[in-house]
Amino acid sequence: MPKIEEKPLLGWGLGSFKNKYNVWQSEYFKGKIYNSIEKTNAGYVTMAYNDVVQITLETGVIGFILLSSWLILKARHILKNIRERKMQFLPAGLSTSIIAILCCTLVSYPFQSLPTLMFFFIIMALVDNTNRDIINVAWKHKSLSYRKPLLARVAILFASCGTVIMLYSEIQKYPSYLYWRQANTYQLNADPERAKGLFLKAYENLNDNADFLIDFGNCLIDNGEYNAALNVLNKSYSLTKSYNQYLALGTASQRLKQYARADYWFRQANYFIPDAIYPLYSLALTKQMSGDITGAKELAKMIISKKVKIKSSLSNKIMDEMRSLLNDTN
Repeated sequence: MPKIEEKPLLGWGLGSFKNKYNVWQSEYFKGKIYNSIEKTNAGYVTMAYNDVVQITLETGVIGFILLSSWLILKARHILKNIRERKMQFLPAGLSTSIIAILCCTLVSYPFQSLPTLMFFFIIMALVDNTNRDIINVAWKHKSLSYRKPLLARVAILFASCGTVIMLYSEIQKYPSYLYWRQANTYQLNADPERAKGLFLKAYENLNDNADFLIDFGNCLIDNGEYNAALNVLNKSYSLTKSYNQYLALGTASQRLKQYARADYWFRQANYFIPDAIYPLYSLALTKQMSGDITGAKELAKMIISKKVKIKSSLSNKIMDEMRSLLNDTN
C-alpha cells in the first residue's frame, strides 16, 4: 500500500509488478527492520495474488476507477436481467463464469493470464449479445443508433485476432522452446557443451526472454566462458531482476576473480531471499578465495546456525564445507 501511495494517480506502469516488487523486497531486507516470519516467507514473487491490488499498483487510481466502473456497470446489467428473468439459460451460465473470475481476482491473478483474460472478454461479449436492445448515442448533436450484438461481434473479433497473433508468434518460437528444454536436459546431465549448441539455436527467437538468458548464462559459466556469460546475464538484468540471475552474475564474477563484484551480486541474492543459505555459502567462498579468511569464517558460523528448510545433498555438502572451514587453523 505505501508504494501505491507513492504514485497514486498513474501507478508504476502496466506490467511493472514483477520487477518492482522484488526490488522493493530486496531494499526492505537491506534495511534489516524485519521479523523472522517475514524472512522465512520471503521468496521470488511474480504476481500479487490479488489482481485488484496489482492493477491499482500498476495503473494507479485512474486505472482502478476505469476498470471497476466498467465491471460494476456490467454486473448491474447482469443482475438486472437475472432479477427480471430476461436472461436465457446460456447467458445465465456465462454470467456465473464472469462472477467466478471476478471473485478469483481477490485471491489470485486471472487477469495476468492472457488466455483467461481473453476468455473473460469473450464471455462478456456473449452475454451482451443476448440483449438486442438498440442503444442511442449522442455524438456532435446527432443521434446514432446501433444494436448491442455489434458490440459483441467487435469484441469477439478483437479477441480472435489477438488469439491468432499470439498463437502465430508462439508457433514461430515453438522450435526454440524445444531447443531450450533439451538444452536444460543436457545441462542437468553435465553436458554443457551440447547444451550450449542448442541455446545458440534458440537465442535468435528467445533473446528477449529473461529466464532463457539466465539459463544460457549458467550454461556459458559451466563451459568456462565467463565474459560471454556476463554479457548474456547483463542483458537479462536489463529485462528483469531475479534470485537465480544474481547468483549467476556472482558466480561468473567470482570465476573471473572479480571478487568485489561477486560479493555485491551474492549479497543482492541474499537480500532477495534472506533465509536461503546458498548466497551466504557463495559469499563465504568468495571471501576465502580473496584471502579474507576471517570474513569467510564469520559467514560459515552464520550458515551453520541457520535452520535449513528442506535438507538435501547440497545443503549437507554446504554444512560440511563450512564446518571444515571453521576447523581449518590455517
